[in-house]
This record gives sequence, structure tokens and C-alpha cells, in this order.
Amino acid sequence: MECKATQDKVLVDLDPFINHETIGLKDKADILPVLMNGAKIDGVQYGIPFNKSTEVLYYNKTLLDQYGVQVPTTMEELASRSKEIFEKSNGQVIGAGFDSLNNYYAIGMANEGKEFNKDLDIAGP
Repeated sequence: MECKATQDKVLVDLDPFINHETIGLKDKADILPVLMNGAKIDGVQYGIPFNKSTEVLYYNKTLLDQYGVQVPTTMEELASRSKEIFEKSNGQVIGAGFDSLNNYYAIGMANEGKEFNKDLDIAGP
């Protein structure tokens, strides 16, 4: 399954660098194959995992129940239901958040770079 970045040829196959005798990745065998495979598209290695963490989305069931909103199961539902709660609360409850900006960017990449908030000010409150 190609993505826009591979179609536009803005990504580089890293295998020649990973397997290079001089500059290659010496400890590749120490990286779980599932992690390496997670950075492949159509069998081509476009990324190298530098760490692994488990990302979890928590929600406040009491809050969702209070506003009559079902638990979201997709990013689209998360966005629309966050907006619904914001509107129903007259702006008192503000959407969803991320613990770090890298998660924001990763989700943005998964959504073809569509911005959630074009006016995001990372230095603001």
C-alpha cells in the first residue's frame, strides 16, 4: 500500500545504508523484526526505530456520559466527538490532547499531513 510520500518519491530506501559494510547498522539483529517492519512500506525500509513505546488513548467515561457521547474508535470520531463536547459544554471542555508534540506529528503523518489546528502555538498554553 503506497502512500503519498512514496508516490512522490520523497522517501529513500535505507537498506543500502543499513547493510553498508562501513557505515551500516551493526546491531540490526538486536532490533525486533516487527519494529523494523513497522518502518517499511511495500517491503522497502524507509525508517529505523530508535525506541519503542506503547501509546494509549485514555478517555473520561463520566464526561462522555455527561454529554451523551459514545466512545470514539477512530481519529475522525475523536475529532468530531471532541468538537461535540466542546459545543455542548459552551466551550468549557476542550477536546483531546497529546503528551508530546511527536505524537501529534505521528498522527498527522498517518493522516497524510492534514493539520488538526493550523494555528497551533507550541509555545502557548
